[in-house]
Amino acid sequence: MASTVWKGHLTFGLVSIPVRLFKATQPEKISFRQLGRARVSEAEPEPEPEFEAEPGFEAEFERQAEPMPAPPRRTAAAPAAAPATTPLAPLAPVHHELVANGAKVGPQEIVKGYEYEKDRYVVVEAEELKKLVPKTGTEMQIQEFVKLAEIDPVYFDASYYVVPDEAGEKAYSLLFATMKDSGYVALAEVAMHRRERLVGIRPGARGLIAHTLFRGSEVRRDLEFQSDTRGVNEREVHLAKQLVQSLLEPFDPAKFKDAYRE
Repeated sequence: MASTVWKGHLTFGLVSIPVRLFKATQPEKISFRQLGRARVSEAEPEPEPEFEAEPGFEAEFERQAEPMPAPPRRTAAAPAAAPATTPLAPLAPVHHELVANGAKVGPQEIVKGYEYEKDRYVVVEAEELKKLVPKTGTEMQIQEFVKLAEIDPVYFDASYYVVPDEAGEKAYSLLFATMKDSGYVALAEVAMHRRERLVGIRPGARGLIAHTLFRGSEVRRDLEFQSDTRGVNEREVHLAKQLVQSLLEPFDPAKFKDAYRE
């Protein structure tokens, strides 16, 4: 069974529903393991060059050669020495360098700093950061309801299934039915994963689905391209609509395959 990402109470007004959050998605990735490749010895024996005798050389050699003495008795050969391998480089700590003068900086000398102006920083100590990190909350409080069409999909981050505990199933079903009929999305805030998160809760096909949302300051609207449609005429728009209609299909993510992973 999937592990619980968050456990607490979904609240609005005087209603409190005990729920759990489970990850709704799991990216399929190919992961590799690092393996050691056998090293080749530094000195490989070179093959002996082949010798081709000139014509008539064998007869001349047989005529001049003296009888060869008897070969000496063979003795057990000493075991061959293992081929030399490339030695490993000695391990050494990695040092950082100061941008200004290239001086070495050890790990114990590194601190965290926030750049509030160009090349001007304020140091934040580790103990100060620990005090600022919010503890995971146990209450997800609904602040307001909005129309789903008003939320640009660019604000959606991660998705979670909202599952009630047994004691909260009736209240959960009531909230689900109400939101499904109205088409509204609940906006709530909760402390999770060491951050204060904005959450959008919407009705899915069978239950509630929660999405963590980016805040307004996190969306880079300045990078969005501003399209100029003044040069497009009605005939071109009509032809483009016909092309779109010819490619219209029900959404089926299963038919889109990742060729690299497969």
